[in-house]
Amino acid sequence: MKNLPNFDQKGVVSVYSLLALLAMVGLVNFLILTSANSAKNRKLESTDSATIATHKKDHPSTASSSASPTIFPSAMKLNTYRLEPAELSSGNRGEEIKVSLRVRSDPANLFAVKINFSPAFLEVDSIDATGSFVTNWIDKSSENDSGKVSLIGGIVNGFPNKGFSSGEEGAIMAAINFKIKENLDGKITNLTIDPSSAIYSNTTNENILQR
Repeated sequence: MKNLPNFDQKGVVSVYSLLALLAMVGLVNFLILTSANSAKNRKLESTDSATIATHKKDHPSTASSSASPTIFPSAMKLNTYRLEPAELSSGNRGEEIKVSLRVRSDPANLFAVKINFSPAFLEVDSIDATGSFVTNWIDKSSENDSGKVSLIGGIVNGFPNKGFSSGEEGAIMAAINFKIKENLDGKITNLTIDPSSAIYSNTTNENILQR
């Protein structure tokens, strides 16, 4: 029979110490690996979040992109009138359409504008001056038979009269509410500013309207 090694008490203690040391080393390695993996996961999550944010910025969702955009008036040429819209190509008989008259000018105290429209397709239902910069109206009239609108108004703001001037986007002088007489169905009808229109300078009383 083979003799087994004879371990004395000191040898047993050494074995237990070695096992304890190995267990401690294994625990330390486990903690290091766990910490490294956790940091790696956090980095990946951070990268994924940044990637998603960039993707959302570059590729808006269908819900947000399909929403109606906010439309701001574009810059106007100085000393001009503008109709919004100035061209109509769709709409059914009896439908109402609002057309805004916008003005951009140097200081001026008298604004006279004639608007032409097609009486075959449109007729004026009403003229709305709510929110207009004009303080004194001389004329707000329309002729549906001939397709004409006349708007003449002045500015009175103390003495000396400083007149009125607007920013690049212009200012609303009035809104004309039209009613469609015949289905447009793609037929284009234009509204135009008549050449007889004018903007009178506050200082020289000259017509400064740009054609």
